[in-house]
Amino acid sequence: MLKVLFSTAMALMVSACVVGQKYDFQNQTLNLDAATEKQVALGVQDQRPYVTSGDKSPEFVGLARAGVGIPYGIHTQSGRPLADDFATAISSALEAKKIKVTTVTIPYTDSRDQAIKLLQDVKAPRSLLVTITDWKTEMYVNASADVGLIADVYDASGALLATNTVRDRQAISNRFVTFTPESDMAPKVKALAQESLAKLLNDPKVVEALK
Repeated sequence: MLKVLFSTAMALMVSACVVGQKYDFQNQTLNLDAATEKQVALGVQDQRPYVTSGDKSPEFVGLARAGVGIPYGIHTQSGRPLADDFATAISSALEAKKIKVTTVTIPYTDSRDQAIKLLQDVKAPRSLLVTITDWKTEMYVNASADVGLIADVYDASGALLATNTVRDRQAISNRFVTFTPESDMAPKVKALAQESLAKLLNDPKVVEALK
């Protein structure tokens, strides 16, 4: 009887650790190398297959599994789509470099041509389209993340000037993270987002194309 009660208590404790976790992606400091006097139209589009298929919502950012392996979704702290949070972070970083940015919301249901047209409609000398092809953290015995990002820079005519891709599967923690408080994991996940976006946008080809 005691064993059953102990097991039940442990299951409830583990579930409490993983249910309702949220990560903040919009309030992050990105150090970007971009420097230009040109206006930039910025768009971030979510093209994660599990989002475009309708299996996951645009706010979904990962999974946390309880002790028996039951998955619970992790979502953005803001309650906004991940693409919007990334757009806010990138826009803030560009504006910190005195770059005039016009942010365009691009639905994940739009085609690539539609996404580019929305940016071109701003009539800015440069357009920056960031596409999220994968972003999912997973916590159970340890924590890892799948990252897929593409940055494309276009001129006013819609010609592609530069592209850069970041794809990675990265370990975040080797501890038994089911029992790790959210306060321990959140900074690590935010740091991964900062590192991934900086690697994507500080590529010399992208920096040069934005000039």
